[in-house]
Amino acid sequence: MKHYGVNEINFLTVNYLETRKKEQTKEAFEMLLSEDFDSCFNREKCSKFMDVIFTAVMDRPESVTTARFMERDVKLNFKNASKQETINQVGYSWNKFEERKAQLDLMLKHSIEERK
Repeated sequence: MKHYGVNEINFLTVNYLETRKKEQTKEAFEMLLSEDFDSCFNREKCSKFMDVIFTAVMDRPESVTTARFMERDVKLNFKNASKQETINQVGYSWNKFEERKAQLDLMLKHSIEERK
């Protein structure tokens, strides 16, 4: 981290899943594979789920060194295009991740004070 001049590095993993009960043929699968990223995210009227995982590695005084936050199987609104919903969900999860890191730092601080 010192090489990059930072004291924290965050990693984001997003797993996105769409299900369509009516489209279970080989042709439908091949058509899906030929679509570009934007077409996939602009599709409406199908069930959509995502996992959001944040991981942080930190090098700060009196702070935890690692933190992780996961939200699994988040259901997105099937009536809307998923691009904006995905962005909103990642932002929402980021705020919860930041709250979790603050909680972990506070727990560490209390633990250190109890040992004194």
